[in-house]
Amino acid sequence: GTAYCRVTRSDSGQVADDFRINNILTASWAAVFSGSTATIDIWQIENVDPLFTIREDDVSPIAESIQYDVYCWAKDSAVNTYGYERPNYMLEDY
Repeated sequence: GTAYCRVTRSDSGQVADDFRINNILTASWAAVFSGSTATIDIWQIENVDPLFTIREDDVSPIAESIQYDVYCWAKDSAVNTYGYERPNYMLEDY
């Protein structure tokens, strides 16, 4: 499966309801889990190059002295007994 995460500054005024699945996915922070530990190292708010997108990106670096909230969503890449894809998604709940 794959886990996707997004961070926001705790003092940003954003709340959990602001972070729907699409908002988490657009941050482009992810790790694939294939049986061992998977880690996502986040060093800036969004893992994108603003030169290659047509939206307002937040590429502010993560600062050591600031508190952040982390929002994640996961998708399991399972298959059924016939070998067909059977994705399991994490519910969108806060």
